[in-house]
Amino acid sequence: MEFEAELEVLRRRAIEVDAAARAVHLQGVSDGEGYVIVRDTQEFRDAIAGLDAFRADLIGFVERRLGPDPALDPRH
Repeated sequence: MEFEAELEVLRRRAIEVDAAARAVHLQGVSDGEGYVIVRDTQEFRDAIAGLDAFRADLIGFVERRLGPDPALDPRH
């Protein structure tokens, strides 16, 4: 896949993940200290899974372009 096409896929995924995270956030309750408390629902778990998958895809994209970065490797 060419560079611009990969960036477009990542951009769309970022928008989807952001929307899912915002939806979960809106269901939460502020603790008055700047944190939002959310219930551990399937929607919350799906949003977290989406963030994890997006992170992995983003790291994969960067590594394909620039080579592996030990700082991005969770094993270090």
